[in-house]
Formats: sequence, C-alpha cells, structure tokens
Amino acid sequence: MALGTTTLITSGGADAGQVNCDRITVVLDNSYPTGGYTGLADKIKGATNRNPTIIGVVAQSGGYAAYWDYANSKLMLFYSNSDAADGPLIQVPDTTDVGGITLSLLVFYK
Repeated sequence: MALGTTTLITSGGADAGQVNCDRITVVLDNSYPTGGYTGLADKIKGATNRNPTIIGVVAQSGGYAAYWDYANSKLMLFYSNSDAADGPLIQVPDTTDVGGITLSLLVFYK
C-alpha cells in the first residue's frame, strides 16, 4: 500500500510573486488503502526539495475521481457504480488494484 513514482513535470511555470506552482504526476499502486493514501506530501518534498501545499487533483484516469483531503493530507479515490439510487461517489474499497493509474496534481509552494 504505497504510492509509486512521483515525478516533477513542470516547475515554476506559474509564478505569482511568492507563490510557485508545479505539476506533479503520481503513479498509483496495486492496493488502495482504506481511507486513502498518506505520505504524498513527503514524497513531493523529496522530489522537489520544497514543502508542498497540495490544492487538488487536476486530472484522473481509470474511471476514478481523485480527491485531495486537505485537512487529513490524504489522496483519496472515488467511483460511481452507476446506480440511480446512489447519492455521492463511493470511496474505492480497500486493496483495490489501481496500479498503473497516473494522476496529475497541482502543487503550490510559498
């Protein structure tokens, strides 16, 4: 239950005074953990040597909707089972294989 490769795609492309923005890709693994992935901020810090403020997921793939839980610093995945009776999206179940899915994130730094 670990995140895969974290890659810096664009650095400093959107400089707004003291705020910089990077585009980062994250490859998911083959066992989604209940409650979402932790440790992403540390992985990004290791890849960029800066303390990130993750704002949100820019794009997702594999039919899942990705969500950054800012309060708990977790990357979460959701899906729809296309049942008209359902309300909000459902969190991906524990140990679901999401390997090979690559997410793109916008990360801001002060």
